[in-house]
Amino acid sequence: MNPQKHPRHHGRTQRWLAALWVVSTFALAGCGADDASAFAKPGGWEDNDWNNAGDTSAASDGGMGGALDASKGPDLPPEQEQPDDYGAPEGTGSYVYIPSTSNDQVVRISGQSLQVRLIEVGSQPKVLAVVPGQNAAVVLNTGSDDVSIIRSTEAGDSVTAVPVLPHCNRLLVAPNGQFALAWYDISRQKPTDLPGSLQAVSLIRLTEGAESSATVSTCYQVGDVRFDDAS
Repeated sequence: MNPQKHPRHHGRTQRWLAALWVVSTFALAGCGADDASAFAKPGGWEDNDWNNAGDTSAASDGGMGGALDASKGPDLPPEQEQPDDYGAPEGTGSYVYIPSTSNDQVVRISGQSLQVRLIEVGSQPKVLAVVPGQNAAVVLNTGSDDVSIIRSTEAGDSVTAVPVLPHCNRLLVAPNGQFALAWYDISRQKPTDLPGSLQAVSLIRLTEGAESSATVSTCYQVGDVRFDDAS
């Protein structure tokens, strides 16, 4: 099976709106008293008329006052901020990887430069394991039923997606770094999780340029997997 590259994701709309609000707020705050002279009074207006023009309480219900009266607007529900969901960090000799489940990303921190990068992966990455002896990691994406194989250098990161069985919740990488196993462990099922296969696992080949996966039948309800010394 040929590896599949996962598409890049766009930024979050709420973050752009928040940034736009901050910029607008500082722009308005920067208008001082000296700037007021740029707004001249219309000809023939008295001081009181000009001052009252900005008083929305003096306008009629059918005029601008009615349009700007926030009390007459629709009742909107309070904004609910969704907290970020991060998985357990895992480290190689050079990098630390942290899955960010709610953002479909993996956070990569360089131990040399302390640079932080956000790596786009599959949907809802939850379980991550590093590859022994390599600057690489494998992350199990529970929302898209695949794994993302990440290889890192200071210049950047490459990501290769490989499909696995649906609803896997466990991941293990072989000591030689050539293979990984993904499977569904019923003992780790949460109330909101969908059940996965009870008698099969996904064997993943991690060889760079030849990444693939295969389904291997096993006994009923796989609870734990171990590799021997030969991986």
